Amino acid sequence: MLVFVNPQSDVIKNYGRNTTDLILFEFANFVHRQESNPELTLGSIFQQTLKEFPDERQSDSDIRKQMGEVLSLIRQRVAPVVREDPEKYWGMLEQSSRERIEGNAIATGKTTPIGEMAKTGEFAEVIDWESVLKIFTECPEDFLDGKVFKAYWGKAGEESARIRATKPIVRSLETLKQSHEQEPEMTNHEKQLTLLSCSYLIEQTEKSGEDE
Repeated sequence: MLVFVNPQSDVIKNYGRNTTDLILFEFANFVHRQESNPELTLGSIFQQTLKEFPDERQSDSDIRKQMGEVLSLIRQRVAPVVREDPEKYWGMLEQSSRERIEGNAIATGKTTPIGEMAKTGEFAEVIDWESVLKIFTECPEDFLDGKVFKAYWGKAGEESARIRATKPIVRSLETLKQSHEQEPEMTNHEKQLTLLSCSYLIEQTEKSGEDE
């Protein structure tokens, strides 16, 4: 079987680890066409193939470093929104989340008291995955339409558009929250999901030329 793959394709950039993914997908598609068992879907065969051929270039530490870079990017985009009404967003957070944010502030060398950070919105600069997920799910409309994420919130009554806009972001944030908390080392399948989530959120938070 001969497969030609464009390494510059947006499919690779947004959804794949590398060109190998598309080759493995073609292999899975070939197996699927030969398989008579209706319970074996193309998706399940592809996922099993990925488990058998993990991306050895990505270690657990490399992926966690990439997660940190994505979180830094999200913090930069979220902070201006939070500063518009810091009391609103701080009030959404559980005490455990507030304590983690305070710990992050201390770890990064910030000297502003946490109470003052809560009033000014500075806490958004050291917000964690769980807190990002919380404030986004509470009021996604505050963060879409290019304010943080590119996805379109939609007008009143466009519930289907809103679901399409929020669901992939929530799913990606949940994945990265779980991966951050995962101990011991992530499995190959978890690494794959984490990389896909990182790629998706990078694409969603990248500023367009008009924003720069």
